Amino acid sequence: MNKYIKNLLLTFLVLIFFIEKNVGMEPPTINATDMREPVYPVYFADFFAEEGQNLIHFQWRVDGSSPAKAVITDSKGNVWGEVPFPNDRFMIERREHFPDQVLITVVDEKNRYSESVEVDLNQDVRSLWVNPEHIEPITVSKQNEEFASFCLAKSGQKFIVNGVNYCVIKTLDHDTFEPEINERPAIYDPYDAESMLRCMKRNGYNTVRVFIKTGYRGTVTLGLSGPSDTQGIYAPYMDNFLDFLSRAAKYGIYVFPCLCENEMLSNDYFKERSGNANRQGILFSQKGIEAKQEYLSLFLQAIKKRNPKLLDSLLGIAMQNEFVFHCSEAPFNQLDGKYVFLDGSEYNMSDDISRRALANAAIQYYYRAMKQTLQTNAPGLLLAEGTFALGAVGKTEENSKGIRPIEGNLDMRYPMTAVELMKTDIDFLDLHIYRWGFPGSGEEVFRHFTENMKLTTQEGRQLRTKKPIIMGEFGSFKENEKTTDEAILFTKSLKNAALKDGFAGTCFWTIDCFEQKDIWNLMWENGKLLKALQSF
Repeated sequence: MNKYIKNLLLTFLVLIFFIEKNVGMEPPTINATDMREPVYPVYFADFFAEEGQNLIHFQWRVDGSSPAKAVITDSKGNVWGEVPFPNDRFMIERREHFPDQVLITVVDEKNRYSESVEVDLNQDVRSLWVNPEHIEPITVSKQNEEFASFCLAKSGQKFIVNGVNYCVIKTLDHDTFEPEINERPAIYDPYDAESMLRCMKRNGYNTVRVFIKTGYRGTVTLGLSGPSDTQGIYAPYMDNFLDFLSRAAKYGIYVFPCLCENEMLSNDYFKERSGNANRQGILFSQKGIEAKQEYLSLFLQAIKKRNPKLLDSLLGIAMQNEFVFHCSEAPFNQLDGKYVFLDGSEYNMSDDISRRALANAAIQYYYRAMKQTLQTNAPGLLLAEGTFALGAVGKTEENSKGIRPIEGNLDMRYPMTAVELMKTDIDFLDLHIYRWGFPGSGEEVFRHFTENMKLTTQEGRQLRTKKPIIMGEFGSFKENEKTTDEAILFTKSLKNAALKDGFAGTCFWTIDCFEQKDIWNLMWENGKLLKALQSF
């Protein structure tokens, strides 16, 4: 081998070594095949200087190529360390030349790397904090406005919900607060939560909607039910929710928990307590309603035991994510004869008007009981309910009046109209609106589904003068909006239409949740949607 070849080979080896040590400084060219599996950067990268430790924490994307490691460098390209996937934290020891910032770069299994993400090590997060003792509870505004809104209970200042949905779906279920159980690592991570809350605060969001899982939504995680021998509610799960609630209060962010799909807690205690009533069956069982009241009481009492002031940082509590009746379940699978409700009233199950009257009697009875429980345990806390539009499942008030199967429509779910729900004892309604196949702008979609839910009727408008409505879920699916710019255009139009119409606020679905690959979230393209939708 001649001298020229030796020198060329040595230069090549040095170049390879330099690239490996300074990964992220000059991204390589990615061919068309690579683009099908892009190397995504980390997100929610943040710095925690507390209790004598200096911790860099971040979250991995799960929807791109298979990451191998994250490389930590300073702004001069000096490598400080590497974090193998799936670890998500890096400890920095105090050094003589502590850097002002570091860069985090993902390297995948093919040795390709992502854009670098900066982390400021000199940030003063105390500027984001509020005194939780000064957080005012939310109430319905008494001001003379066209439609009801929210305000802070003491100062009377108007409060507009500018929120996000935070829903960890590690097992394709709502696992946000799942603790360690049966040797399975905890899914809830306090640093994940606090990084997300800081991101919300920095970008002007004030409310986070979360799910309290009971155990029936999936078989992998147990939620608040815990193991079968749990007496009442599962303390480790509740402790994680309380940790999240405390962290949110530190940043002045209100939390809006919903109790999933009205499932009963699935441990043996609540199965016996409820007589095995679950979901829709709870509304038609006195034991089921009383068990749900006990479940709600234990949930609120646990918050009060930790810190009664934390109740003030709740926007309200929704009894269900999206309330519906199922025509395939009792009592609506009964197509003739009489049905006797809990209060002794009788209904003719062969008559659509009578069947609808039964549905309304059930929700009136149910929410009255839930409201009593709320006022007993947390006076002033608002009772809410979530629902989607009838049109989302091909329904109208006319074709679904009897809550019976519709020829050509295989969806067994039947939402009630917004008017019917608002005539109960709930304090506000949480209406979810997506495109659901309807063409046009966000404003046109909003107008279509609010009409579908009878909100534009005279009765609907009258009810809205007393009870606020929020759009607690809205978003954009990639099959409809192909790019983030298209998603921004649609969702901004939808959000603005809701606020212009007098809705008391919105919560975007979701802030992250990259497990849901078919829907845009706020953290796409380094938070492009997050920034575009932050103002109202």
